[in-house]
Amino acid sequence: MRLTETKLFQGIGEKSIEEMSKCLSLREKHYQSQELIARYEGRAESLGLLLEGEARLVRSDYDGRLSVLEDLREGDVFGETLAFGARTGSEVYVYAQGACRVVFLDFAHLTRRCPKACRHHSALVENMLLLVSEKANRLSERVDVLSGRSIRERLLNYFRLEANAAGGDQFTMPFSLTDLAEYLCVDRSAMSRELKSMREQGILKIDRKKVTLLPETL
Repeated sequence: MRLTETKLFQGIGEKSIEEMSKCLSLREKHYQSQELIARYEGRAESLGLLLEGEARLVRSDYDGRLSVLEDLREGDVFGETLAFGARTGSEVYVYAQGACRVVFLDFAHLTRRCPKACRHHSALVENMLLLVSEKANRLSERVDVLSGRSIRERLLNYFRLEANAAGGDQFTMPFSLTDLAEYLCVDRSAMSRELKSMREQGILKIDRKKVTLLPETL
């Protein structure tokens, strides 16, 4: 994926990106599977833009337990929400889930007023605000998922959300069962038993990562 194909640089031509490259301190890096891409202990000083591959944003709690916050795909930005304020009490990591190509840019240069008052810099800031808004909506959706009091309620909240996003009653989970349990903040064994019960009761069908919700569930 090229920078001009991403939402962050939407509407900005290659020539304009070249003009901004020094101002934004754009730098490209490559990573292998499971390699650490970024670590945030407080406020993020730089933003990452995933151009190739997949990555995972995880949080480490006081006891060292890792929780999946987000799966990142090509074109996704990470570090943007952390750049607007410091976090305390936990660390956030980004790990490559395969071979990845990432471009980093300095947050301070992104928000600083451009001395030339160039149009493409203003467009970049607008795109960044839209991405932050989209991230806020996704975080709100996760809060809705976790509002379920039982494992079944959380599973159904998540499955319905994914089915609606897919525009039907079928979707492919981006998680393994282990990662899904971490995402839902539930015990994996208990979740597996609940999924088995839901299949036996005709609530859903699961074929590996492909999930089908039956009509009465929707």
